[in-house]
Amino acid sequence: MAADTIKIVNDSDTRVLFSNFNAGDNFIPFDTLWLDPGKSGELKTGNFNALSIGAQVQEGGRWIGGDPKNKPYATPGDTVTFTISKDISG
Repeated sequence: MAADTIKIVNDSDTRVLFSNFNAGDNFIPFDTLWLDPGKSGELKTGNFNALSIGAQVQEGGRWIGGDPKNKPYATPGDTVTFTISKDISG
């Protein structure tokens, strides 16, 4: 993996849209990536030293795991894994 990317792992059973932004931002993404369940891919980091990472399960949906503008931030070369679970008990 190149140092100018961040590896994203979708460790869920849901197709997810991933986005990255300059750290502290969540407005216009620098790069986006749709990942199918159980797949991984890479987001470009440009010249940012720290990046906010966000995940959505539908376009225009709510951020999963918190607002990407809030810490913790990722750095180029990092791996970010998202796990989404739905538990039903009777």
